[in-house]
Amino acid sequence: AHLTLAGERVSILDAAEAPPEFDARFSALRRHYLYRIISRRSPLALEARRAWWVPKTLDHEAMHAAAQRLVGHHDFTTFRSAHCQATSPLRTIDRLDVTRSG
Repeated sequence: AHLTLAGERVSILDAAEAPPEFDARFSALRRHYLYRIISRRSPLALEARRAWWVPKTLDHEAMHAAAQRLVGHHDFTTFRSAHCQATSPLRTIDRLDVTRSG
């Protein structure tokens, strides 16, 4: 099956029935996130809904070095919403990369 998610094609290669108690949000063991920052003078046209535009030059090496301070097990209480449903503010970040492409 082919789906479209945020303008990109997604292919499902396999599927299996999950137990009734499985919850995609609360039963996940890991998550992977990708955030895109586009640094240039002109505003985004085609990527406006899929990236964050910053009209300045960014130091990706300094950003990567600073991001490494978040790697590990930390208390994210300060970043939680007042309506957060998570049982614990403790989270583990295994890896955080800031890379430049293009």
